[in-house]
Amino acid sequence: MKKYASYHVKPTTNFFFDFPLVFTEEKQHSSGIYFLGGYNADRNSEIKYFVDTANRCHLPLDFYIVSKQENAKKVLGTQGITHLLPQESFTFEKNLQKVKHCSVVVDFVNPKHSGLSFRIFDAMCFDKKLITTNKSVKNYDFYHPNNILIWENNNAESLCDFLAKPYQPIDENIKNYYSFSAWIERILNDLN
Repeated sequence: MKKYASYHVKPTTNFFFDFPLVFTEEKQHSSGIYFLGGYNADRNSEIKYFVDTANRCHLPLDFYIVSKQENAKKVLGTQGITHLLPQESFTFEKNLQKVKHCSVVVDFVNPKHSGLSFRIFDAMCFDKKLITTNKSVKNYDFYHPNNILIWENNNAESLCDFLAKPYQPIDENIKNYYSFSAWIERILNDLN
């Protein structure tokens, strides 16, 4: 960020969309642990370990890996994971529909990115629990250990303990801060 100071660029977070979403009337049966992401060799071991742990606990996984590489199936396996070609990936609306109907959203950090992914904010939008490898989420005002599990090669017991804890609603003022409406208002106000 230092190199952008001369451009007067200020850091900001991602957000969730707070406008009304119209979902198609598809049957929604997923109440599982949901992840949609592109294949990235840098996060293979974390994904594989999590999937293996969840499968040992007989947890319902709803995982989708998008890749043109056949290698993804070989490396990550197919138990609990659906592999999609890029042209089969979900629309924005379908992804949000999956988030809305899941029990938990999972977020594996892409080591080439910094900051929080949209998955974290989508989970917040729909009051879903979150499992993430992003340790920096602990520094945010919406963090609550009942709602967010930092996944660091945790064991099955810690995963089951987390899932058994009740979700703690996020203060509406905090939640609204991360909405698109509030985000765009801050951006536009900074321009003046």
